[in-house]
Amino acid sequence: DDPRNRVIVFWMCEPDASLHYYGLGSPESQEALRTVDACVAELVSELERRGLREQFDLFFLSDHGHSTVQAHNTLGQYLRYAAAEIGRSFQNLVTASDYIYAEPGTTEPSADELAPLVEWLLAQPWTGVVLGGRPDLAQLPGLFSLETVWGGHTNARRPLLAVSPKWSEDVNEFGVPGAVMSLTTQAALKSSHGSLSPYDLHAVCIAHGPSFQQNVWSEIPTGAVDLLPTVLTLLEQPLPSHLHGRVLWEIMQQPQGEPGEIADEAIAPAVDTGATTLQMHQVGQTRYVHGAFVGSENVEGWKRGGAEES
Repeated sequence: DDPRNRVIVFWMCEPDASLHYYGLGSPESQEALRTVDACVAELVSELERRGLREQFDLFFLSDHGHSTVQAHNTLGQYLRYAAAEIGRSFQNLVTASDYIYAEPGTTEPSADELAPLVEWLLAQPWTGVVLGGRPDLAQLPGLFSLETVWGGHTNARRPLLAVSPKWSEDVNEFGVPGAVMSLTTQAALKSSHGSLSPYDLHAVCIAHGPSFQQNVWSEIPTGAVDLLPTVLTLLEQPLPSHLHGRVLWEIMQQPQGEPGEIADEAIAPAVDTGATTLQMHQVGQTRYVHGAFVGSENVEGWKRGGAEES
């Protein structure tokens, strides 16, 4: 009841933990979802009991999706395979998850020196897309620039290369589609996230409260980047000029603006081999990554997602 608490964040580790260790659609993950639903119901009921429900706008969010894990190996092990097959040492390269860096204190390889490794990576059945952290790496065939998915930005901690593993619409033992050839040796891991698969990137967003329209399904792309400007607007706070994202006017009862022009775009590497594309959405000045696609497979089935307001 404290009026100073204008923004409250309630985070739950489920169903993420159960999905990781039991899998999408498993009895354990379904039970975790029921527990989450019960917790949310208790929270809303308490707001109603205190007569506060109409004073709160609620966002129910997930921060990512999940995909069933289909492969178990690390990028570090694959790097050793590449060195043996190419006949070149990559001793000054180190891996962290799906990223490749130059070992601290060493010089990053040139684009020409990396070319055989990039070619090898792109030829692997477990590779979806490869992205380069340096602008000069865009000259390598089939390589995307990380700046493309980072909205034109970069930073000093960017990796030399990022490998997004290949995904598919394969159905798991519980009948749930979406699989990825994850770069991990954790045999206990049943599902994962972090790739450029739409199954990983697409999340839940439900907005409910006095400021929002009711029983509306929006097909206008949105993302987590839009949450802060929307919340600040609801609180009647000014938006800092450096803020990214946009206000979700399309869900408001009394919108004070428009989402902006909506466009879809398929982006190819600077040196296009015709093998991969990044599907992007743009709403006004805000861009969203829809997913990475190998060839034309699955593109037609993944047009535009949406957010639910009720």
